[in-house]
Amino acid sequence: MGKGNPNYLGYSAVSHFWRQNGPDGEKLKHPNRRIPMMDYAGGSFWSHTFHTYALRVTEEETTYYMNGEVVLNHPTGKVSKAEPHFFMVNYAIGGISGWRIDMERYGNVSDMYVDYIRAFQGRRP
Repeated sequence: MGKGNPNYLGYSAVSHFWRQNGPDGEKLKHPNRRIPMMDYAGGSFWSHTFHTYALRVTEEETTYYMNGEVVLNHPTGKVSKAEPHFFMVNYAIGGISGWRIDMERYGNVSDMYVDYIRAFQGRRP
């Protein structure tokens, strides 16, 4: 925690509306929220136990879930309505962000465990 180390005791949910403009021609903002894990995880930090993350995209709304609870929702972007969807499981520590990550005390090793990944496609009306 602190300046130069933007560690956060939670995770971030965000949609990127790159190169998408609203009806007024203005660039769309990226809906986002920093989710405090301890508030949604039954008092357990994200690295101490498994959690369930979900995303539901409909024609009208995009909704993010953690452990069955809604943590963010926003109107679905026009590209999300028209293009195929892809998902990525991302550990996202350090990297191109320039954040200082000192893993020396862990032998410069870190693991991320994923129990399962499921993707479903609903029926179109």
